[in-house]
Amino acid sequence: MPTSTKFFHPSKQRKRKKKSSTKPKTLYKTDAYSRWRTRVFRRDRYTCRECGAADCYLEAHHILRKADFPDLMFETNNGISLCLKCHRMVTGSEYMYADHFMRLLKRHPHPQVPKINSVS
Repeated sequence: MPTSTKFFHPSKQRKRKKKSSTKPKTLYKTDAYSRWRTRVFRRDRYTCRECGAADCYLEAHHILRKADFPDLMFETNNGISLCLKCHRMVTGSEYMYADHFMRLLKRHPHPQVPKINSVS
């Protein structure tokens, strides 16, 4: 009696290899990464450098990819603060935005923050 369903013995099934995801997880938990991220956020005054959003969740984005430029991984000038929306737009197209971000950091080292006149 032929059946269309195949049954496999558990010992004969292929074992899946676990994906190695330990490198990124451990990198993001290091003190060096945390210090780099804080330096980038402070320099950018906790503001998205692309759209200017403040008071939102920010990502510290590497302008030149960590995988391609490991020596620049913790350089503050290789980072930029982006809101989640802008970070999603940029991710995967880093080299299209690299020159734009570098020019942005040179032109405006700090985002413009409106001055508040104190009333005495």
